[in-house]
Amino acid sequence: MLSRRGSKDVDKGGSNGGGSRRNSRDGLLRGDEQMNKTIDTKKKKKPKKPNKKELLTGSERLHKVKKSDPTHLSLSLESTDSNQKASELMFGHDTSHLPSVNLEDDAFADWYRKTSGMHTVETWLDNYQKHPYAWGALIMIHGVDEVSARLRSKVENYAVYSAVLLSASVVLLVMPEINDNFLAAHWVFQRIFLYSMLVSVASHLTSILLSMSFVNALNEAGRDADVIRMFGEGQGYLATHKCNSAFTTGIFSLAVGILDMILINFTIWDMLLCLGIGSSIMYKLIPTSKKLFGSSSLMFYWRFGRADDNEDPFDLRVPMERVRTKARISERMYAIIKKGQEGGAEEEPDLEGGGETTTLTEETVPVIIKEKGAAPPMKGPPAPVPAN
Repeated sequence: MLSRRGSKDVDKGGSNGGGSRRNSRDGLLRGDEQMNKTIDTKKKKKPKKPNKKELLTGSERLHKVKKSDPTHLSLSLESTDSNQKASELMFGHDTSHLPSVNLEDDAFADWYRKTSGMHTVETWLDNYQKHPYAWGALIMIHGVDEVSARLRSKVENYAVYSAVLLSASVVLLVMPEINDNFLAAHWVFQRIFLYSMLVSVASHLTSILLSMSFVNALNEAGRDADVIRMFGEGQGYLATHKCNSAFTTGIFSLAVGILDMILINFTIWDMLLCLGIGSSIMYKLIPTSKKLFGSSSLMFYWRFGRADDNEDPFDLRVPMERVRTKARISERMYAIIKKGQEGGAEEEPDLEGGGETTTLTEETVPVIIKEKGAAPPMKGPPAPVPAN
C-alpha cells in the first residue's frame, strides 16, 4: 500500500526513467519484512508456567518420551552447551580443578576450626581429673559437634516442657477465689497455693531463659576452642544443670499447688490418693534412672562408679595426645600470623625435639598438617604424574 508521496513518485517515475519507482519498491519490501516479523511474533505461544506438581514429580511428557529424545528425564542432569558456557564465563575454560579445590577448601576450613585456638584451652583439658563434671572428657572423646548437639537437645527439651507447665501454672494462678467455711484454714491454704504457683512460674521461666542463653552463646561460638572455653571459663555445663534444677523445682511447686487445691475443693482423702499416685511414679522413676546412669554415665560409672578401679581406669591419654597435637599446630599458626603482621618469617625449633628448624610461612602450613596428622587427607582427583 502506497502513501500519497509514494503515489506521486510513481507518477513522476514514468517520465523520469523510474528512479523514484525503485525507492518506492524498497519501501514496500521493508514494510513486508516488518509485517512478517509481527505475524511471526504473534504466532509464537507464551511458555506455560510449570505447576508445583510438575516441579516435584516431573511432567507427564518427560515420563512418556523415549530415551532417545534429548528432553528425556534421564538426560536432564547432563551438562549442555549453555551450562558449559556459563561455567567458562565464571571459572574459565579449565574447570577440571573445581571439585578438588572445593574439597580442599572444605577440609582446610574444617581443620582450621578444630585446631585454631586450642593452645588456649590445652591446660584446662589436661586437668580433666580435677573437673567437677565430665563434659571436658566427653568433648575430647566424641568431639565438639557431638557434645554440642547433645547439650543443645537437652536444654531445648527443658525449655519446651517448661513452657507447657508454665501455661498450666498461669491458668491455675488466675482462677477465681474459692470460698470455704473455715476462714483460718482457707487463708492458710490460699497462701500455700499462691506461693507454690508463683515459685512454679518463676522456676519454669528461669529454665526457659537459661536454655535460651545457653543456645544463643553456643550459636555464637566460632571454633572448637571457643566451645571448650565456654564449658571451662563460662561454666556451660553448670548452666544446663541450673536449667535442670529450675525445671525440677517448678514441677514440685506445681504438684504442691495442685495438692493444695484438691484439699480445698475436696477432702483430705482425695489429696492422699493423689499423693500416693505421685509417689508410685517416683518409685518407678528413681531406680530406673539410677540403673541407666550407673551403667553408662561417664560420671557415675566410669569416673566414680563401678569402673573406678584397675579393671577400667578413667584414663584419657590417647585423646589428650590429639589435643596436644592440635595445640602445637595452633601455636605455629599464631606465630605465622604474628610474624606476618610484623613483616617477615619466623624460624622456630622443631617441636618434636629433632633439632631441625621450620620456616613458618603460609606455604609450610599444609606441610605441617600432613606431618602432624591433625586433619584427614584431602580428597579429590589424583595429582598429575610428571613426565620423566
